[in-house]
Amino acid sequence: MTPRQILETELRKRIPKAWKLLPYEDSFDVPTTTVVMLRQLGFSKWANAPLGAVATNFIATLVTPHTDAKKAEAQLDTDALKLFRWIDEIPSALATGAEKVQATTESMAYDIDLSVLTRTESE
Repeated sequence: MTPRQILETELRKRIPKAWKLLPYEDSFDVPTTTVVMLRQLGFSKWANAPLGAVATNFIATLVTPHTDAKKAEAQLDTDALKLFRWIDEIPSALATGAEKVQATTESMAYDIDLSVLTRTESE
């Protein structure tokens, strides 16, 4: 499985059914439900990683459907921490930080930085 497939499979087991998981970067207007969108940033090598291991770096953007700032903040206060914890429950994944962002002109969100460690296949 690719790192993206690992994330998609494992997050689908953890996030609420009412949420929408977008495994690829996509554009959208104001969402009608909570959205988690995965964006792959690139690859890196961890200094203490085993030989042949590569970290694929992602951002998981958690977008609230609430346009009212108070409701949006209240939801993000709890859901961003939950998503951070769910990512850390994935055996090969590590969430490293989160930052509040503006997803659309009307939607607040959190960007969660994470990496998935996998071994490269030799040919």
